[in-house]
Amino acid sequence: MSEQDAKAREAETMLPGVGDVWEWEPLKPHARETVTVTEVTWNGEEWWIESEGNSGRHWNSASRWVEATVLVAPAAVRESDPRV
Repeated sequence: MSEQDAKAREAETMLPGVGDVWEWEPLKPHARETVTVTEVTWNGEEWWIESEGNSGRHWNSASRWVEATVLVAPAAVRESDPRV
């Protein structure tokens, strides 16, 4: 396994899960939006996250995702607790 692949596997544990609900840019009123993760993929170089919200579907690199989002509800919690 290459060093790059090893780093990718390590980063995988910190990635959002499909179905997780996040707040995009919560401190920027003009950009704030609640989004749901629809896909997480490795392109051989970096992780990409697809999300969907009121403004449509968008792809973002994992590094951008980390700086722009706050977790609202993991999918596992939403499935076990219908109040979330």
